[in-house]
Amino acid sequence: MTTASQRPQQAENNNAIPAHMGELDAAWLTAQLRSCRAIDEANYVEQFEIDPLGDGEGFIGELGRIRLSYASEAPRAPASVIAKTPSRILQNRGLGVMMGAYENEIRFYSELAAHVGVRVPECYAAVATPEPRSAAIANRIVSRLPGGLALRALGPLTRAAAKTPRRFGLLIEDLDGLAVGDQVAGADVETASIALRHLARLHANTWESQLLDQPWLRAADNNAAFTQALFRRAWPIFRERYDSVLPPEVVRLGEYLLDNGEALLKRMARAPRTLNHGDFRLDNLLFDPADRDQVTIIDWQVITAGNPMPDVSYFLRTNLLPEVADRVEQDLLRAYHEGLAEHGVKDYSLEAALADYRLALAWLLHRGALLVGLLDMSHDRGQAIVDRAIERSVPAVATVTPQELRAAGI
Repeated sequence: MTTASQRPQQAENNNAIPAHMGELDAAWLTAQLRSCRAIDEANYVEQFEIDPLGDGEGFIGELGRIRLSYASEAPRAPASVIAKTPSRILQNRGLGVMMGAYENEIRFYSELAAHVGVRVPECYAAVATPEPRSAAIANRIVSRLPGGLALRALGPLTRAAAKTPRRFGLLIEDLDGLAVGDQVAGADVETASIALRHLARLHANTWESQLLDQPWLRAADNNAAFTQALFRRAWPIFRERYDSVLPPEVVRLGEYLLDNGEALLKRMARAPRTLNHGDFRLDNLLFDPADRDQVTIIDWQVITAGNPMPDVSYFLRTNLLPEVADRVEQDLLRAYHEGLAEHGVKDYSLEAALADYRLALAWLLHRGALLVGLLDMSHDRGQAIVDRAIERSVPAVATVTPQELRAAGI
């Protein structure tokens, strides 16, 4: 736990966004809480303490509970907030910048959160410095390069992105009284059912919405050629690491995706489009012990616009034990589909949803290999999350064949 005490600096320094949790100061906290009118101009943060959170869970960001003390009574001010800053691991920070993860979450809270129809934490600050012109130009160049050329530039680009002067800062509601899901332990059927009801509500509320046309919101197939090149590089790493749990059927599917993964990514970006959370799993769901049906969804860094079924397959097959998922999968998929209809979606048949779900199981393999090959898993729990996700999803992924993908035009 870190403790700090200081009066706010001069006004011209109040908006100096911390590069990481270690740079957090009372001046910046004061400026943000004044900006959202949680405290008045005469008050300020006199002391604060940082309790690091999410060891091994925040792969591309740091998370901390900030306990606040004010110079004078502040009835509207929070006693604590959750702060989120980019990772200090250079590889992960660089990837976060290149993926747009930090900007995604800032933009989500400032532009989308009020419209998604699900409970998210109250936001006190979602701020970022402007993107440097050089970085914007580099991103445009990379997006137009063939995948192989972009891949060869990945190392230098990631290192350059990690050193960007751009800053991102997020302060959100501390929901300490809620129970955080545990992906390593896994979900029971009741919890999975509750989670999917909320996912259906999120998807239905953003179904083919104009919200998806935000210029910063990436499509599910954004830079698909580059992503496919990354998958090709990551696949041998993934195979070696999980050789003992990969049946021949999964290896064959992965080898098929070496040539056809880009087509799969493009298929998952086709209509019907909705807002995909991108990391919808137990660790990002907070449950109210007094009312389990009340769920708060956190971590909006990897949102995209695309087909909803990657979110569904990612939750069902990485959070449930395989034998449980096999038994209840069809019932949960039907309940999810009924939830879409209940919230206004009328043009997506159950048959179409089930067909897309099968494709999304192949997408799970593509995404899993990609992440294993890219991220620095520096913590035991972070590695455990990935290991459980792979082990649980493999049996279902093994049921998808190259012939099935070919029949779907992939």
